[in-house]
Amino acid sequence: MSQVPVAVVTGGSRGIGKAVADECMSLGFRVVLVARSARNLEQACRELSEKHAPDAAHQPDMVSVDVAGGAAVKAGAGELIRGEGAGEVLVNAGGIRISRTF
Repeated sequence: MSQVPVAVVTGGSRGIGKAVADECMSLGFRVVLVARSARNLEQACRELSEKHAPDAAHQPDMVSVDVAGGAAVKAGAGELIRGEGAGEVLVNAGGIRISRTF
């Protein structure tokens, strides 16, 4: 494992999560983006890498998981910990939308 601190950002493929990941990388963190859409994650990783990653130790990584499913979250967390350790920062910007009236 690298000495570069790791920030894990759920919802990191777009919106607030991606903006937080961008800021974390500008502060010297390597980010692990977590989101449901692998395609969006790949695009976000590419953009952040082009903007911030000076070397392999700072390259962003991704874990595709739907945070609405408890079993999927547990499996994704296990994958993340096996690959990166617990990380130094966790930002929970991912969420679910429930479409119904109040």
